[in-house]
Amino acid sequence: MKARIERLGDRLVVDLPPEIVRDLGLGEGQLVDLSAGPGGIVIGDVDGESLAWGPDRGSEIIDDAYSRGEITYDDLVSGQAPRGR
Repeated sequence: MKARIERLGDRLVVDLPPEIVRDLGLGEGQLVDLSAGPGGIVIGDVDGESLAWGPDRGSEIIDDAYSRGEITYDDLVSGQAPRGR
């Protein structure tokens, strides 16, 4: 599912589709925790637990050395990760 990034004053905001809001039990004014993960943005509750997005499917599934745990983030940023595939 796609969402649009829009400008609201001096901030960028993500317009969440109603289905996502409903499925995750989100509400207006709810505080969430954001972090950058290997696959993109991770939204968690304020207690640090990830919200239940459900299983990966379609283009969300990534099969590479990083997601298989064969290399680390440090390998990627240092340039030590093997090239290919």
